[in-house]
Amino acid sequence: MSYIIKNNYKSKNLLFPLLEIKENKNIKITDYSTFLYSNCTNESIDDYLFLLLYHCDFDSKEYKLFIEKEVMQNKNLSNCYHTDKGELYIFNFFDRRKTVDMFMKGCYSKFPESDKSIILKYYKTPDTKTAYGLTPNNIPQAPHHVILYPEYYYEYVAKELYAEKDFYSGMEYLKRYSYGCGELWGKYSMEKEHLDCVITDNCVTNYDKLTLNFIGT
Repeated sequence: MSYIIKNNYKSKNLLFPLLEIKENKNIKITDYSTFLYSNCTNESIDDYLFLLLYHCDFDSKEYKLFIEKEVMQNKNLSNCYHTDKGELYIFNFFDRRKTVDMFMKGCYSKFPESDKSIILKYYKTPDTKTAYGLTPNNIPQAPHHVILYPEYYYEYVAKELYAEKDFYSGMEYLKRYSYGCGELWGKYSMEKEHLDCVITDNCVTNYDKLTLNFIGT
């Protein structure tokens, strides 16, 4: 696999960390999913709104405490719903329009440096200006660093993809044209980033707060 990264869940990898929701030992990475679009609400990334779905044990004390402290108090929270797939929370990225625009184009290396730092901090990756190596299993030690700073990895990817005689032309191709803007990770998949659900009830907890977040941001 080497430095080529094939994970398809783009928003969960790159946009979710920007919410700066603290990690919780009781909430596993499989307990939530993120989406850009849905059939059950008109709120979508086109309006800089981001969908976060929790699908875990909603009745547990740990989950309720986590939602109250880390989700309901998040400054970007704008709305929430109960659905047949879980609890759906809508966050605005009005303060990160440039990052969202670059995300939608697949130009992750063009994210503002401040947002890159937040993402790397979430993955416990120091913001270094040199390339990370590979693990013993031949996968990137810091895949998100590869995504955000592809310029440090063109040489390694070119060696992997192109024969020695085509190395330099291959590296130039990666710099200029890879995924349309010199990236090493492709754009999002609409299939992966679309939520099919049915809203069963509106979220009424702290509704005034949510409305203020939505209007006042």
